[in-house]
Amino acid sequence: MQHSLKRIIQRVLASRGYQISRLNPNQSLDASDSLMLFLRANYKFTTIIDIGANDGAFIQFLQSFFHSPRSIAFEPLPAARRQMENRNIPGITIFPHALSDRSGMASFDVNAYAPASSLLPVSALSATQFPQTSQLVEKIKVPMERLDDLIDADTLEPAVFLKMDVQGVEDRVIAGGKRVISKADIIMIEVSFRAMYDGQALFEEVHTPLAAMGFRLAGIKNQISAANGEPLFGHFVYRKANA
Repeated sequence: MQHSLKRIIQRVLASRGYQISRLNPNQSLDASDSLMLFLRANYKFTTIIDIGANDGAFIQFLQSFFHSPRSIAFEPLPAARRQMENRNIPGITIFPHALSDRSGMASFDVNAYAPASSLLPVSALSATQFPQTSQLVEKIKVPMERLDDLIDADTLEPAVFLKMDVQGVEDRVIAGGKRVISKADIIMIEVSFRAMYDGQALFEEVHTPLAAMGFRLAGIKNQISAANGEPLFGHFVYRKANA
């Protein structure tokens, strides 16, 4: 029955010019991106660090795409972390912490759109431009630590790929993780031009400390704009100045 149904669906789609095919692990939007292909051709990443890993889909892709033996993920949202754990990613270490420039327990906003959950409240601008981020589900308490207190930077061997998507507290993460971050060869980070969260760091406040640590802005992976075309935020790539 299942195979007959599959054949019927394939015939219907074929009559309309479509074809079903199975994707291998390296076939995805990111895998076909010229930037990702450039990085794979020029770096052999031994460690992937994902700060704000959400459900683990991206770190799983990165580890597979770059054939990296080790990955480290940070995700304070319990539901997302459980999804990541269920992926059974080989060689991964998962931390349940929100990262910042200090230690302690912190209030964390759980958003109806899970990737928008943050230590900071969503701004009116974000709620207007992206209505899916407008609903706060609950506030929970999560452990908060400095990156440098959780990872021994001396154990990181080159090359290191570090991705950071922490919904507005990038400057705090950098301040609390300079030793670890300085070990990265490539940094992919979400940075805003307008405040998508109340009190968040904007581009200059993120770019300046990274530049002081010896990183150069190397490119833009993508940029998100408002309905009127105004740039709001983007994902930027930094690499060591001497690379």
